Amino acid sequence: AFLIPIDLHQNLFQDLPSESKSRADNLLVSIDTERREIAISVIEIKCRKSLGETEANDLKVKMQEQIENTIEALRTHFDPENHLSNDRLDREIKNKELKSLLVFYIERAYRYEYLSEKAYEGFLDFLQYLDEGFKLKFNQLGLIFNFSAEKKHQKEVVNQDLTLSLIHI
Repeated sequence: AFLIPIDLHQNLFQDLPSESKSRADNLLVSIDTERREIAISVIEIKCRKSLGETEANDLKVKMQEQIENTIEALRTHFDPENHLSNDRLDREIKNKELKSLLVFYIERAYRYEYLSEKAYEGFLDFLQYLDEGFKLKFNQLGLIFNFSAEKKHQKEVVNQDLTLSLIHI
């Protein structure tokens, strides 16, 4: 798996149906070459000195919106099974754009020795044949670092798609 800082790719959030430019912080990408599946964990991170219950609930809603908008952007541009991008005339161009994005971060992860040579070669080989089909799968993760919380770590499943971790340091 490798990380993509999504803030560096604000162009993906232009002209979305939601008209929102809010986005999550990072994407943790894993590729299952056998199943031809690209799994993307969309991660939003917040850090607060103190957090009251009302503020925490508002923050969770905001985080969920950022994560969902990030998924919408990725689906709109790259998901061949998304109803909004299903019959795109520019599918091959979008696949090339996705490949370029992923290759950049795969090569960076390999250069910094975060990926093994086997994973590196397998991922690059998979991406060479992206036009033969693939599936995108999304996971949602929110992390809130609350420096005044009493509990050291609290995991909260907001719904079947989103998990929040509240962490006290």
